[in-house]
Amino acid sequence: GTRDFVRGLPTWSNLIGLEADGEVVVGVCHLPAQGELYWAARGHGAFRGDRRIRVSGIDRRDRAVFCLTAFSNLKGHPLAGTILDYMSGYWAVRSMGGCQDAVLVCSGRAEAWVELAAKAWDLAPFKVLAEEAGARFFNFDGGSSIHSGSAVICSPFLEDELRELVRASA
Repeated sequence: GTRDFVRGLPTWSNLIGLEADGEVVVGVCHLPAQGELYWAARGHGAFRGDRRIRVSGIDRRDRAVFCLTAFSNLKGHPLAGTILDYMSGYWAVRSMGGCQDAVLVCSGRAEAWVELAAKAWDLAPFKVLAEEAGARFFNFDGGSSIHSGSAVICSPFLEDELRELVRASA
């Protein structure tokens, strides 16, 4: 979110993740310019402020929203040759920034988010937020670590096809 902050865009955030025994147990995403606070605690749910959030109930790709962070990073990426065709099956495609895109999926306002390259501190809060909201969190290599450098958060109905899409780029 540093670029968004520098440019005065309201999509930057403060991210906090608490990892205990190798598992993220608390996650916080504060979007100060939007006045929103997303948070989750393992086993206690995911919230926007004091309201519980859940993944979307949409179950068809042609009615779903797909988010991809940083289209500018696609050149030379193994997904570059396939992702445009894949995205064409969605109702809409967005790229508003990693934290913004991730909370859209966690709060049911989008159905998929793909992050091509991120650090653990960028992913930590979203792992627990996504899972507590009922979404799936996984990496391109098939694991579910905040340390792998890539991530997908999606509604359950998209999990199999998104795993297949990103597996080739691992």
